Amino acid sequence: MELLLNCLHSVHPMSAKLREHLQMTVCIRELKPREYLQKAGHICNHICFIEQGLLRCYYERANEEVSAWFMPEGNMVVAIESFYDRVKSHQ
Repeated sequence: MELLLNCLHSVHPMSAKLREHLQMTVCIRELKPREYLQKAGHICNHICFIEQGLLRCYYERANEEVSAWFMPEGNMVVAIESFYDRVKSHQ
């Protein structure tokens, strides 16, 4: 959680009240290896922060997995079009 708060604070200083609010409301979710964060065909409802590890985004073409991108720890991820336009994600 501290890594996320520091990351957000580096973009724009946070008040103590906002920091406290985030500590109470942000959910921590730990994924197991090969567990999905978001599946294609679903609407993205969360903006996620990678505290530890590496996240791989892929899609399927001709029954094969094609890697779209990899995101290392310390970064935020979101299926942006799905999240804002409320449409099903294709990745």
